[in-house]
Amino acid sequence: MRIKKLLVSASFLLLINGLMAQKSFGHLVLGLQSGFDVAQFTPGEKAKALPALTLEGSLGPVSVGVGIGRSQYPKYYYYSFTGDTVHRPGDNGATVTKHLANYHSFKPAYWIVPAYINIRVHKCDCVYLHAGMYFEKVDLGRPDIIEFYNVEFDQFYSGAVDLQRGQLVKPRIKSFEFGVGFNVYKRDFFRLIARPTYVLTENPEVYSNSDVREYLPTLRFTFGAQIALWRERTAD
Repeated sequence: MRIKKLLVSASFLLLINGLMAQKSFGHLVLGLQSGFDVAQFTPGEKAKALPALTLEGSLGPVSVGVGIGRSQYPKYYYYSFTGDTVHRPGDNGATVTKHLANYHSFKPAYWIVPAYINIRVHKCDCVYLHAGMYFEKVDLGRPDIIEFYNVEFDQFYSGAVDLQRGQLVKPRIKSFEFGVGFNVYKRDFFRLIARPTYVLTENPEVYSNSDVREYLPTLRFTFGAQIALWRERTAD
């Protein structure tokens, strides 16, 4: 038992020593990246892009980054009752009251602030473990589109009178991602990265149904270009 503990301790010390001996690409790195969700929440939807500008600082094998970007979600549709009615002849000759509503569509956009940590696992500085969070704040500046005016309904829904799009999406959401990153091309001050990640995103829609999942899983591929603003004094 004592020998096993010594072997485990020695292996751990060798791992730490190997990690600390690695040299990073740069102490301060500026990057432009974009992620694409290849497994969509809604089948048939096009992959959304998540462009972001990032700033990354490293100390040995560990680097921490933060950025700012923008995320565009698929189009949403909803009805908004106008409060007006029309009268139509029914099947039995009686007058039937129809309630009028407009059919809207809009694409919610979110400002995103990614924050992440990378841990390099190879001395070549070409592979690293990645964990991060995306903090997203809704931007309702883009106007919605009225697809159809005065759609007639037999039943009136009081909760949909003058319904606003801000009532349909959450003002703030967050995502968690875990994956592995690769440096696919590297020169002294420049490199290209690729990073597949598994992502859990908070559902942006507001539902009254308790059966709806709070977080939605997806698979994301992120590609980016980075330049080292402050490099190591010695060669990697």
